[in-house]
Amino acid sequence: MISYREMKEYLHNNRDSGVNRISTKFENAPEVKLLFELIADCREILPKYHAEPDFKIPDSLTIQEMINRLLAHPLKRDAQIFLQGLGESAVFFKKIMQCLRNVVREVEPEDVEPFAEKQGVVLRDAQALLNLIPTLQDSNEQNELTDISVTPKENIIGQLLSPKYFYRYATAAAVLVAAIAMYVNFFVQPAYLGVWDDSQPYDFKQFGLVQEADLKTTSRMRSSVQNPMDIYKSLAAVLGSSLGSYQKLDYQNAANELAQNQGLLALFQKMMESNSANGVGKDPAFIEKANRLIQEYRFSLGLMYLACSTSKNDDLNTAKRNEFQKKSIEQLAEARSMAEKFALNTDARELYFMGVANRVLGKEKEALSIFQKIPPESLFFTKARQEIE
Repeated sequence: MISYREMKEYLHNNRDSGVNRISTKFENAPEVKLLFELIADCREILPKYHAEPDFKIPDSLTIQEMINRLLAHPLKRDAQIFLQGLGESAVFFKKIMQCLRNVVREVEPEDVEPFAEKQGVVLRDAQALLNLIPTLQDSNEQNELTDISVTPKENIIGQLLSPKYFYRYATAAAVLVAAIAMYVNFFVQPAYLGVWDDSQPYDFKQFGLVQEADLKTTSRMRSSVQNPMDIYKSLAAVLGSSLGSYQKLDYQNAANELAQNQGLLALFQKMMESNSANGVGKDPAFIEKANRLIQEYRFSLGLMYLACSTSKNDDLNTAKRNEFQKKSIEQLAEARSMAEKFALNTDARELYFMGVANRVLGKEKEALSIFQKIPPESLFFTKARQEIE
């Protein structure tokens, strides 16, 4: 962390040796490098400034707005405040550095999504976010837009000469995304938002890993948790109830029912893995039946989380949607592992929905890699090809 004394030395030192020494010391500190570049920019547009009397330190919000303008389009008034504040106030300097540390964080779509959502915009990844600014610039000149996200190598963002411009475009995107939305609505049309609000993503009758009669049981835990048959019946009842909510497109309630019993599921899975269950639990036929239930349970929970994360009907913020997407991937990965371990015929359904979950989360490379693993004989192969193309 650069000290106020060092910053003032850099600010007022006209000798190249002094400037170079401090620059070298902080060459691996991105927020300090950005500070130095802003100082250089402000000096360029305001070579000489006269200190104003009765200078007052702006509040943090005003400073953040000033930083946004300096990064997007520097103004003389902002340059005056920036240079004078740095030269006269350690408190001002501290606030500036806090703002710059926030700026140099990796830019994610959720940083600006509250602005975007008001315009019905979905930003699928950070690259798409950064592409918005040059796209807007092009539109002013050509009066038309093209989706340059598919050719990032041709995008100025991918060929930056200075870190400063990365932050400038990123911060400007946060400020202007609402205005950009009216120009690029074709580019950010939601691919999955609300896609399953009117129809289920998957028909659970396709494979029938768990007997329908078991799912219709009303049994819940009444006996000892050491009795594997009691646990089986209880988990089957939970799964059946959850699928009832799923049929009604109430994905959040379906997910909640399953999630609340994960502790019992983990205990049951451990029993089957260790082969230490009592009585009927030692029966190979029952162990197979139990593993099919556990696999279906985990797949169902993963699917419910995914459906929740895309629903327009649930009032979820971006952080909660992302949390559901990550949990979906975890459960689907576990379900896939079980399907392979016990040779269960699930026709790569876990892979397909894992790919979708990664794509919704913005992990394009992971999504494409997963879709490509789906074999041609799978019922989901055509859907996977469509996702890839």
